[in-house]
Amino acid sequence: MLYTQCNRVGMIRKDRYRVENNGLFLLLLLKIFPLTFQLTVLSFRVLEIYISRKQMKNA
Repeated sequence: MLYTQCNRVGMIRKDRYRVENNGLFLLLLLKIFPLTFQLTVLSFRVLEIYISRKQMKNA
């Protein structure tokens, strides 16, 4: 009886911990996402410039 109660408390604690971890993960994603977005946009711009320069050289 006591063991099952302890086990249940452990499960609840584990769930709460998981929820907190997910929250932290989401916060990290929200912080990282704009950076990665900016980086991808930047790389696309660099790629565009590179392609246009290559085309100008070929022309």
